[in-house]
Amino acid sequence: MNLDTKHDALRNILNDLGKVVVAFSGGVDSSLLLKAAAQTLGPDNVLACISAGVSEPSHQLARAAALARDIGVELMTVETDELEDPNFVANQADRCFHCKSHLCRTLLDVAAERGFSHVVFGTNYDDLDDFRPGNRAIEAFEIRSPLAEAKLTKSDIRQLSRQLGLPTADMPSSPCLASRISYGLEVTAERLRQIDEAEAFLRDSGFVEFRVRHHDDGIHRRTRHQRDRRGDRAGQRDAARLDHHMVDPRSARDDVAQGPDQVATDAAADATTRQGEDVALARLDQRGVDRDLAEVVHQHGDAPAAGVP
Repeated sequence: MNLDTKHDALRNILNDLGKVVVAFSGGVDSSLLLKAAAQTLGPDNVLACISAGVSEPSHQLARAAALARDIGVELMTVETDELEDPNFVANQADRCFHCKSHLCRTLLDVAAERGFSHVVFGTNYDDLDDFRPGNRAIEAFEIRSPLAEAKLTKSDIRQLSRQLGLPTADMPSSPCLASRISYGLEVTAERLRQIDEAEAFLRDSGFVEFRVRHHDDGIHRRTRHQRDRRGDRAGQRDAARLDHHMVDPRSARDDVAQGPDQVATDAAADATTRQGEDVALARLDQRGVDRDLAEVVHQHGDAPAAGVP
């Protein structure tokens, strides 16, 4: 099917659903779903619900609120209690199933209280082929995924978002903060805060596509930096800042260990030539992050580090 056919299919699916609660994060997929629902059903028949749980990146809420306001739909903030669930805190391979289950229950309750017919999630067609335990929760609660049903892939969604003028069209993926913690390492409010603040530091430094991985103690290091969106010279400055604030010269492997000066030199050189590459071995030593080790990696392709979901 071409993109126009898929777009028509999406509108037909939404028309059949009637009034919908949209699980909204402000990301690429859910933003397109919200926009399509508002255009198809009318804003009064759409309610956007965003989770304000501790596992959600703090910067997303204000941006998502602004987008929902621009689209013209009501936004409701819902509190989730995933840290009260020992299955979620244990951080095994099914962590996302338990987290998504909490959100499904909460949104179904909201839909019932507000008189909405269905809850819809922004799962896309590509997601169906990935290892995503959260999809099992959506199926278990019989919640619909109109984008996936219309066979809209991530590439389709970005292209359609551009056509509709959505500012999220080229936004990097940003899953929940718990996905940055290695399997088996407990998810705690403190670790989530550390990750959130470290990513805020990098974002403020001009980095665009990255993730902070929390490994607690003992990670491998790399010295590649993504090019800063402000240009090469800014990238060199940020490489130096990262060296001063974040890069730990220790390594889990002696044969790749380097001193901090060499790390800064290599990082600055890579910042000018290697767009979309990795930054790794970070000691979170900035803005109250308590000197815990983490790994900063790029989001290109969403490839996780070993042992990390």
